[in-house]
Formats: sequence, C-alpha cells, structure tokens
Amino acid sequence: MMVAIGLLDAELRPADRFTSEGAHPVRPGSKAPTMATSSRKMSPRLDETTIGDRVTAEAEYMRDRALHRVELSPTANTWARLAQAYAALCDDANAVSAARASIALASAADTTSVRIAAEILTQHGDALSAYDALLPMEKSTALAITFATVAHELGRTEEALDSLSGREGPLVESFIGFLLVSREEYQKAVGHLRSALFGYPEDADAAMNLAVALFAMGAKKKAIASALRASRTAPGRKDLSLGYLEMLLEVGDVARAASEIRRLDHSGVIADAHSLVIQARVRLMSGEPARALALLGDALAEAKSENNPTLEAEIAANRETLRYDLGKIDRDSARRELASLMKRFPDNDAVLLNFCHVVHRRSEAPELRRAFEHLDAALSPERRAYVRHQLAVLEGDSEGAASSALDWFELEKDNPAAASAAVLALGIGLQRWKEAEKVARFALETIEPSASLANNAAYAIAMAGYPLEAKKILEPWMNSGFVVKATMGLACLAHDELQKGMRLYREAAAEAERVDFDSRSLMAIYQALIVRQLGLYDGDRRAVLEATALVPVELPDDWKDRPDFLRLRNACLHNGYSWPLSL
Repeated sequence: MMVAIGLLDAELRPADRFTSEGAHPVRPGSKAPTMATSSRKMSPRLDETTIGDRVTAEAEYMRDRALHRVELSPTANTWARLAQAYAALCDDANAVSAARASIALASAADTTSVRIAAEILTQHGDALSAYDALLPMEKSTALAITFATVAHELGRTEEALDSLSGREGPLVESFIGFLLVSREEYQKAVGHLRSALFGYPEDADAAMNLAVALFAMGAKKKAIASALRASRTAPGRKDLSLGYLEMLLEVGDVARAASEIRRLDHSGVIADAHSLVIQARVRLMSGEPARALALLGDALAEAKSENNPTLEAEIAANRETLRYDLGKIDRDSARRELASLMKRFPDNDAVLLNFCHVVHRRSEAPELRRAFEHLDAALSPERRAYVRHQLAVLEGDSEGAASSALDWFELEKDNPAAASAAVLALGIGLQRWKEAEKVARFALETIEPSASLANNAAYAIAMAGYPLEAKKILEPWMNSGFVVKATMGLACLAHDELQKGMRLYREAAAEAERVDFDSRSLMAIYQALIVRQLGLYDGDRRAVLEATALVPVELPDDWKDRPDFLRLRNACLHNGYSWPLSL
C-alpha cells in the first residue's frame, strides 16, 4: 500500500485475480463430468475385490467381447462398440484407432455408430478425421448435429451453423443457441435458446447457455435464475453447479453462494479442485481470508492429483499472494515464489496478475515487462490495461499510468481498484483534479461504499474545490486508520481550517510511522506539496503552516527504486517545485 498523505493505492488489480471469468457456454449433449459424492450409508462388503477392481474387470470383459465381435463381423457398429470399450479403459490409442475404423466403414444409415465414433475422435483430439468422414455424408438431423459438434471443435462455426440451417426441433435450437453464444452473438442466441426450452423444458444445457447470454447482456438477475434452473434440472452436473456459483460470485451474492455450497456439501459432494477454489473465493468475499487460505491449500493438492497444471498454477499463485496479504510471508518471499511460478507456467495469466500485485520496485519492472510482453496477446482487455498501468507506475511514467488507468476504468467501471487507479494517476500523477473528481463521483454513486473508496474519492473532491463535501464523505470512516485521518486533514486545510488540518496530519504521520518509518518522509513532502497546491503557503498562513508542519526527514537511500517517491518527485517537477520539497 502507498501512503500518499491520505490517498490509498488500494488493492490495485482486476476484479478477480483468478483466471476463471464466469460461466462458459456448454455444448448440448456434452458428457460433462458429475460431482463425486460420498455415500452416507454403509456399503456392502466385497469379499475378493474392490469396487474399482470390479469396474475394471467389467470393462475388460466388454472389451474382450467387443474384440470377438469385430473378429466375427468387422462392421461400423462393432468397431464403434470396441472404441467405446477401449475408451472406458482409458486406452486412448486403441480407442482412436477403433473409432477411425468404424467411421471409415460407416454410412449415413449408421447414425449411432457414426455419432459414437465422432464423439470419441473429437474427445481424443482427432476431430479432423471425423470431419472428413462426415462431410460427404447425407445427414439426418442427428448427424447434422454431430457434424456441427465436430466443425465447432475445429473452429468452423459458420459451417456448423450452415449444417443446422432449415432444420427444426428443440435440440437443433439448443445447438444453434450454443454456437451463437460461443461467437458472443448473445442477442441472437436468446431466441433460439428460449425456443429450445419451450420445446424441451428439461434441457439443462439450453438453460445454462441462456444464462451465459443474459449475463453478458447485463440481465444478471434473469441469468442467475436460468443458471439455477440448469443446476436443478441436472443436479449431478458439476459444470452447471459451478457455473451458477460463478455467476453468484460475479454479482457479489456471497450469501447465496455460501448457501449453495452448503447444499452441495449436505448432498455428500466430494469437492474437486475447481469447487474448492470457488469455496475459497466465497470465504475471501465473506471476510474469512484464513479459511480461504486453508481451502486454497486443499485445492492445490487436488489440482496436482488431477494433473491439471493450468488450475495448479492459478491456485498456487493466488495462495502465495494471500499468504503475503495475511503477513505469513514477506514481500520478497512472495515475489520470489511468484517469479518461480512464472517460469514454470509462462502462459498463465493468473500468475502474471498475482506477480503484478507484489512487485513494488522500479528494478522489478523489467521482469514484469518480459512476462507481460509474452502474454500480451492472450490477455483480456481489462487485464491488459491493468498490467500496463502497473508497469507505468513502476517505471515512473505518469502519462502512461493515467492513460492505462483510464482504459482500465472504462472496461471495469464497477471495480473500485480501477477507480482508485484512475483517481490517483489523474490527480497526483498529472494534477488533473477535475477529471479525477469526475471519476470519484461516478465511483461513489455506482460502487459499494468502503473506507478505501470513500478516502480516494474524498481526496480528489477536496482537491477539486469541494472540501466540505469531502469531509462529509469521510466522517463515517474516521475509525478506519491513519490514511483516512490524513485525508480529513487535507479536507480541513482545503477549507482553511489550518490548525485542525495540520493536527490531523501529525496524528496520521505518527500512526503511519509505526507501520513504515519511511512513510514520515513521504508524508512530509506530500504535505508541503498539498499546501502549495491549495494556495495556502503565503502571508500570515505561511508562518502558521511552517510552525505546525511535519519535520522534514531525509529521503530513504532507495527512493529512486520506489514508485511512490517517483510519482511524488514527478508531481513536484510538474509544478516547478524543488525536490525534495518541504515547508
């Protein structure tokens, strides 16, 4: 945190450091995994074999039987059944080989065999073989949907839509809706998905895809209702339950999210890594960071056991940052751990975002810039703007910080961190207080109030010429720490209450010094700058201010490596003041 005479640098980051960005569209008919549930009843004992052994033995029996049938009559149907048997045993190479044999022998009349073979090929990364076999076939509606599945998997969404054109039925409507949502054509998708649900109300995929479309269009209450419908229609579907939870977290409905997690727990659900992450996010939003940290530890172990390196990186990065935020490790340790994670997982944006959070030195900017340039093209616009802002701050680029902060704020106007970044960069960085005031007022009107938001907004509003309004904004938060007290001091000075304003500064500086000794040097310079910017450093007032000012303190040896001092130095030079400034 930067102490800037009352301005909080806040928790400057995108709304969520996790890579997950809400619920995603689900392909109709996809065989999504179900949540594993623990039995509440005593299971019957097996005398000679475990349940796992019995399942494997049965799968091996089915494979041997399918092999025998292929030997007797090698048809599209027998090869498809053999492919299924191999897939059940996780024998991927033989499953793909058998599926290729099946689809090579199949005709349009072999609908079931073609669909089985195409599904196995697509699931095992050989959608092109399925596409080549399906393309020349005359397609029934069922095969047209199978072809659309394969074409979509290959990124040929237009072909997928063309294959369904002119066809009717709830599943066709559901699949068209899915394709349109995947292309972010949400308005077009809604009509098809509602038609699908009218024809077949039990279509959980259509309900979830409708939720995704509505959420993207801003109809969040309707979206959450549709996501709830999807999760209740197919209560065993993990993807649907987690999609519903993601939406609840997106709108900050922690109570309903916690309730949903309790419901799943009471149902005997054994959580996987993703659901443990969701639970950790709920705990964080509920103000229980220690419990969240424990859940992230469990999630990390689960992600490793699931052999999911992407999720492992995401969890590990957030866990290290939370350990730092809770004081479990110091900043240098957190930076080293996250730098190591960036080397192991260079393509993971969650690791980059967390690294952004812990780097506070100009000398650390080159490492961040290299990682950013590697991932730049893959980042979402808001995350790109956030990292650009952090880089500009580290490098002491006031113009770049303001430009990227405004970009970020335009993309995430409901994010208090983006608003804080814009207020700080425009106000202190460039002295454009009227623009900072505009951002501050918008944030106060649209974002849930907090001490940090009130403090930053009041700072800009006071500097823009409205000190009484700033004082009213701060009054409910005066017990929130020395930063708010310092900002109240600023508001008092701006209202020409010199004695009270300087007293509040001294009290705030004394409290801040107990947290960070160098903060007194920083606050003394800020005080000198603010007094001049407010036009108070003249005549009789000058003597009063000098008598009650904070005693100047020498700059720390490493000030040139610290963005908070660099920003202040730039502000002084911008106004034509000497450096370091004092009263």
